[in-house]
Amino acid sequence: SEANDPSVGNVARHLQSDYDVENQQNVHSHSDTSDSALGLFRFSGKTGNAAPAVVRDGQSITLSTVMKSSVDTADKPVEAASSPVDAEPSVFQPPSWERGLTILIVDDTPTNRKMLKKLLTSAGHKVFEAVDGVDCLEQLDFRRDVDTICKQGPLGCASALPPIDIVLMDEHMPRMEGPECTSTLKAKGFRAPVFAITGSVSDEETRHFKACGATAVFAKPLRVDALKSAVQSYFLTAS
Repeated sequence: SEANDPSVGNVARHLQSDYDVENQQNVHSHSDTSDSALGLFRFSGKTGNAAPAVVRDGQSITLSTVMKSSVDTADKPVEAASSPVDAEPSVFQPPSWERGLTILIVDDTPTNRKMLKKLLTSAGHKVFEAVDGVDCLEQLDFRRDVDTICKQGPLGCASALPPIDIVLMDEHMPRMEGPECTSTLKAKGFRAPVFAITGSVSDEETRHFKACGATAVFAKPLRVDALKSAVQSYFLTAS
């Protein structure tokens, strides 16, 4: 049935129809890990008033978790500023290497992901992983759908899932390769930069990756200082 459809594309319908802010207990998670794609999202079926659960890599995430901070503060009165001087307008700050980025690594080799994640987290960044192009698209679709639901929901809250600031995209992967995934992301309107990583940086491959939407192409192994320089240059120009 549709309630048990694991497709990430159905997240909006599942969450809007199944979620009840006032009944967040008895969350049931679906533990099916039969898909060999390592960490595709799975949705639980509706059971009574249970919130729909998302399971990724054995960890359960529910919409109640995503909206927890807003649920906890929804009934608290908002204190007005004591004077106009105290009410400072919020200023948008573009992503910054120095403040820490939220990065999605897309690579089918676990060792590569683990090594790169260690280097980036030690530099102060938050890192998520996708095992190939299909997994990447599904994760970003999920984030977009949850963000939309949170903003349009009764609480009007921001999503607790941080937006992805940059994507590090491997070239050769099963199911969907890096250039095709990059091209699909850009066609969907994904604005964050995609930095390609490839084992053989030939002129032809570089041109192809950039034609598909990559901001820059790096050779393996990726040098973090080179990535830092490219990221700083990109956001300086973008701002």
